[in-house]
Amino acid sequence: MGGNASIIIVEDEIIVARNIEERLKDLGYKIMGIVSTAEDAIKQAALLKPDLVLMDIRLHDRMNGIDAAKKIYLENDIPVIFLTAYADDDTLEKAKDAEPYGYLVKPFETKELYTTIEISLRKHKKSKALTQRNDWLVNVLSNIGNGVIVTDTDGNINFINQTAEVMTGWKASEAFGKKLKDVLKIIDSVSRKIIEIPAQKSFAERYIPHMISNTTLLSRNGDHTLIDYHASLIRGEEGSILGQIWVIYDTTSTKLIEEQREKLIKHLQEALSKIRALSGLIPICSTCKKIRNKQGEWSNLEEYIQEHSEADFSYCLCPECVEDLESKD
Repeated sequence: MGGNASIIIVEDEIIVARNIEERLKDLGYKIMGIVSTAEDAIKQAALLKPDLVLMDIRLHDRMNGIDAAKKIYLENDIPVIFLTAYADDDTLEKAKDAEPYGYLVKPFETKELYTTIEISLRKHKKSKALTQRNDWLVNVLSNIGNGVIVTDTDGNINFINQTAEVMTGWKASEAFGKKLKDVLKIIDSVSRKIIEIPAQKSFAERYIPHMISNTTLLSRNGDHTLIDYHASLIRGEEGSILGQIWVIYDTTSTKLIEEQREKLIKHLQEALSKIRALSGLIPICSTCKKIRNKQGEWSNLEEYIQEHSEADFSYCLCPECVEDLESKD
């Protein structure tokens, strides 16, 4: 019924401990041990790595079950269910500090025991999966090539990756908890005016996520970086707002390449505008060698070429003409 989950029982009354053991075995659980002190509970949990610990709150030991539960959960990530015969407010408040996965008041029914264990195991499994997913996400955001800054609902920074650290000049440890507007200084590259970082409420009411271009990031140490950026809301279940995420793209190299490209195109256009090429079918007289233009007028070769190109002329005699003149003399 209970599957193969393994459990350690921490109970200093042996009769009660054996009773719980039998009931757990009947439910199909694997009992990895019974201990009676908080110190033994901590040692056995670290050694045996059970799926769950059933912990009596009041142990006849210098350390109580609440302190032991805190240590077990923090050091080994093992869920703890508290067992106690005392349900007073003071005990409950102290137990809350240990963040237990369940709480059973003695005496309890077997069905109640089973339900509490199963819910606790399922809750811990989901929590572990969520933690792993968050760790993966943080790792991705930390190593991404663009700057990433995440804020809470009040606009306080709770995450900044390494790229954003370099771009803003703020270390993560320094930026954590600060207002976004105090860390992210952006100006319009054309007007040179400061771009206001919207407050959370106005951001949520009017902001439509899109890429903002032609902006400059002013770092803490005075550096200027050409950037594009994208800001959007982080939404939870049922559309609730959890914060903002800002992604910053360093466009310095891209802008430089674009400027060089535009300069090259301009130079080429200027060069082409100075070139007048002769092309097409040119009518030329076979006798006098004059050329007819588009208006039907005839002009000599030199005039035609000068009108249709940047060429100029210098005059000389070719070897054949020199030889011909000499022969006539």
